[in-house]
Amino acid sequence: MFIRYGGSELNKKAILLVLYILIFSFVITGIYSCKGNKDEDSTVQLTTKYNPNLYNLELSDWKGRLVRFDDIKDKALYIQFLDNKSIYDNEFLMNVFIDWGDYKLVIIVFTTKPDQLVASHPEIEDKVIIINNNLDKVRHILDSNKNNSFCYLFGLNREYIIRAETIRLYESGMKYEFIKTLRGNIFQPKDLLGGGNNIFKSKVFNKILLPYTIQNKYVVINLMSKYCEGCVEGRILSVIKQLYKEKAAEAMVIFYNGINENDIINFKSQIDIDFPVHIASGDLLKKWDSIFHEYSVDAVSSIVLVAEGNGEICDYYFNGCECEDAFINRLRELIKKVEGK
Repeated sequence: MFIRYGGSELNKKAILLVLYILIFSFVITGIYSCKGNKDEDSTVQLTTKYNPNLYNLELSDWKGRLVRFDDIKDKALYIQFLDNKSIYDNEFLMNVFIDWGDYKLVIIVFTTKPDQLVASHPEIEDKVIIINNNLDKVRHILDSNKNNSFCYLFGLNREYIIRAETIRLYESGMKYEFIKTLRGNIFQPKDLLGGGNNIFKSKVFNKILLPYTIQNKYVVINLMSKYCEGCVEGRILSVIKQLYKEKAAEAMVIFYNGINENDIINFKSQIDIDFPVHIASGDLLKKWDSIFHEYSVDAVSSIVLVAEGNGEICDYYFNGCECEDAFINRLRELIKKVEGK
């Protein structure tokens, strides 16, 4: 398009207006394009129960040996696409291999440079299936972006579990998906309590709870290693504040180590809470560290225990359950229950 300058002032203003509209349109389009890419790159839960196109595949590995996906039965399947940048230093793949290589798991890696991968990690050569052909075909089946290094986990019944980009930290969620899929266990309060289901009988809490007299029907202990007011931690804490205000429950916040007393004073002032806030130490800190290692940091960075007045836990929440909405609703129901509504 050619624009000839000249003419009346009105025409100039009209031209400038058109140019502004065009520029604004490009900017808006760019914003939504970036948003779309961000959604593509994030970790997503896949709902497809079974993908016959994947398990009908017959491919050759990098040494020419036949790989029939339909032979993968009663085992989980982990698929990872490697881009050129991650061949030499693929911490994500090696974390999966070290943690889960001895479980009922088949690991398949798609890469155009298998020789370099094996040279960098010779220990995986005979234990990981490496395929250097049909990458685009398999990417299409899995709806994978060929410009990124994606990984997929399939369950023992061939169901999709999760898709993630391997630029993300392995500890940030993916490890916990392996735990649930291959070990079949999830975090439970007894893991933190050191056994049992009573907060008063647990040595990790007895020193913290000893000075307090329980006057309400419930006790809510909110353990956090981080706090974000606009995130799930903030949403849950706001309901706990309401529970405490309505005298439906005693409440307490316990932070993971790394903050000081001044931080606590500032936190209580900013969040406007007057119930106790502590810093984890001793047996509690040791137990919390152990479940960080057991389940991954992100899965248990926020834990909420709800106990009846006698100390018996009747409900709980942790990050890895991905059930914050249901849990928040149950907390709100406690208020109605106590008030007899």
